[in-house]
Amino acid sequence: MSNPGCILVTKPNFDLATSYLSAWSDSISDEAKARNMQVHELKENVTREALEKRIEKHKPALIAFNGHGSPDCITGDNLEILVKAGENENILQSAIVHSLSCSSASILGPRSVKAGAKAFIGYNQDFVLLHSEDRSTTPKKDRIAEHFLTAANLAPISLIKGNTVQDAYEKSQAAYEKSIEYYMTHYTPQNSHILFWLRYNKTIQEIHGAKNATLISCQS
Repeated sequence: MSNPGCILVTKPNFDLATSYLSAWSDSISDEAKARNMQVHELKENVTREALEKRIEKHKPALIAFNGHGSPDCITGDNLEILVKAGENENILQSAIVHSLSCSSASILGPRSVKAGAKAFIGYNQDFVLLHSEDRSTTPKKDRIAEHFLTAANLAPISLIKGNTVQDAYEKSQAAYEKSIEYYMTHYTPQNSHILFWLRYNKTIQEIHGAKNATLISCQS
């Protein structure tokens, strides 16, 4: 049983990609705080041991992972494996998981649900994040990255607002489509490149588990 008023966000920050994911995931925490939820951020010691202790102690209903991944795992600091199929996916039991980690919805997603997670939203192939070269030190001011990460993070934000897993997925998909439409009507030298990868990310996003699950339902 999980605590529907509690979320956990992992925020490793050791390279360019994780610096962007960490910065933009603030929007997830901010939404939860605005709704007086307990927010636990794992950002200074993003290790398997630290993650397992936080989950055991606080029993978050939503776990939002940010970082690198592969089909069967999600990683933290310096690519340390946090959750791996066949090893410790049972720690996600009773929670809804959002994984902004490459390919993790492919194997870890369904295995997590089989081990007791309520649902898993993620990407079944490598998530691609484009960014502006002149904004690498100020990720939140990067307007290209904004279109990629706002759409992705809308899924956990929607769950925090009380939406079902299916609704959260659909809202995220709609946000991808909105960004696609933006670049179809606002020209930049990178348009064709940006459009290709926005469409790709939209296509590889998927959900496993109970589509009607909400954070409230995680307490049962």
